[in-house]
Amino acid sequence: MSAAPHVLVTEREYLTNPVYEHAEFVDGVIVERNVGKKKHAEIQGLCFAAIRAALPKGGEFYVGVELHCRLEVRGRAGYRIPNVAATQNDVLVGGPTLAVEVQSPGDSLAQAIRKAQDYFANGTRMVWIVLPDEESVMVLEPNQTPAAYTREQSIAVGVFEAALEIAVDAIFP
Repeated sequence: MSAAPHVLVTEREYLTNPVYEHAEFVDGVIVERNVGKKKHAEIQGLCFAAIRAALPKGGEFYVGVELHCRLEVRGRAGYRIPNVAATQNDVLVGGPTLAVEVQSPGDSLAQAIRKAQDYFANGTRMVWIVLPDEESVMVLEPNQTPAAYTREQSIAVGVFEAALEIAVDAIFP
């Protein structure tokens, strides 16, 4: 069961009602997320695996899938759920260090960029917008020009304790 679009609720209701478990909460409104299909799920899993494998073992970063991040969005409490997140915090108050958003059918690039802006306003240092149909990744960093990467390239990820490179080919089936 899913909530109707543009449902106004309190933060408490959002956090306690299991109907909203897979939805985001922005400006007091439940924001339904598009359901990804098989390819989306595969890419999400591969992103998780590639980031986790690249991070130093025993390091201070945690990589998770669909972690609820409590953000300050336009002066109000909000929750975004990146497909993959890497963070130093056990409790996600604020943006993760790296957020990955895999585009689903029906998602717009403008929506993904708005999410990235919310993450950046809360301390996120890098956002990947993964474009499955193009087999490419748009990488955004605060106050930087977005960069696009294709399967043949690697993404330099300098936001962790050690600089990493992740092959784009590793995140596509």
